[in-house]
Amino acid sequence: MAKKKVSQSQTKDKPSPTEQKYSFEEIYKAVTHLLINGTKEQQAKVWKQLNEGEGDWVWMKMKVITDAYSAADAKAREEFSMIAISDHLKSGNVVQIEDYTDEETGIKYRQYRRRNNLIWRIPYATDGMDKYAYDKALNKHFLGDYIELQTAGGDEVTLIPLDTPEKVKDQNSGGHYYTQNPLYQNPKPIVLKRKKEPGSPVSPKK
Repeated sequence: MAKKKVSQSQTKDKPSPTEQKYSFEEIYKAVTHLLINGTKEQQAKVWKQLNEGEGDWVWMKMKVITDAYSAADAKAREEFSMIAISDHLKSGNVVQIEDYTDEETGIKYRQYRRRNNLIWRIPYATDGMDKYAYDKALNKHFLGDYIELQTAGGDEVTLIPLDTPEKVKDQNSGGHYYTQNPLYQNPKPIVLKRKKEPGSPVSPKK
């Protein structure tokens, strides 16, 4: 009995052993191993792939950053925050203004004014500060700040003024009662529409 011939077209879609796909977790383990233990050249190649890759590589990059931040101490979290703000500074989306010191804790902050006049603050990590204290400082609100809420499509921003010490205390305590709490009935929230012109500043009206 003659052997049945297999045409090239019948075999071209069958992956070879070297072309078999690895699972997301297997690739992630390899990526993190190279980022921690690889040479500078290997690390550069991995970051290039993470930054330029599409599909699962986008999620891979997010997981790398999220896991790294989760394990980071206060100083490393400060460095992460500075890396995140650097792109905004280069693009002109924010400008650095004078530092600010929290009178309650003594923690000093770098301040960045955004195009819509809202403020981002990055605390300086101090000796003895743990990662939880750093995150608390990073997320702290102050008098004159706003709670910023965005629609799913990103075409509208609602700003809820933190114009009283009571509102600031409520927000920092994790209350988040601004939809029902009588504290937030006045003044009314500010609703901003995203301007169509790219990069045009949007300022809250007071």
